[in-house]
Amino acid sequence: MGRNLHETKKVFNERYPKNPICRKYLRDLVAKFQTSGSVGRQKRSGRKSISEEKQVQIVGSVVNIIQQSTAAVAEPCVVFQTTVRKYLKKNKFYPYKL
Repeated sequence: MGRNLHETKKVFNERYPKNPICRKYLRDLVAKFQTSGSVGRQKRSGRKSISEEKQVQIVGSVVNIIQQSTAAVAEPCVVFQTTVRKYLKKNKFYPYKL
């Protein structure tokens, strides 16, 4: 594998002298292709969502006391106020309909 990497690096750098690459980059690229089958960027996991229990707790607390602020709902649930608003909207609870 080392000899082919060296030759590949040499040919690539001759063809594209403005963007030279090193053997380590090629080795990592080959390893990435062997593990994933692609050299493209992999999708990242993203932000963790809150548990189903927390979602039920948020919606349940609003159902029990309708005229409660999102800040008051967020405090006992230990979540941010924006998270409360997001899950209320997701469950079709809007301030003007309460």
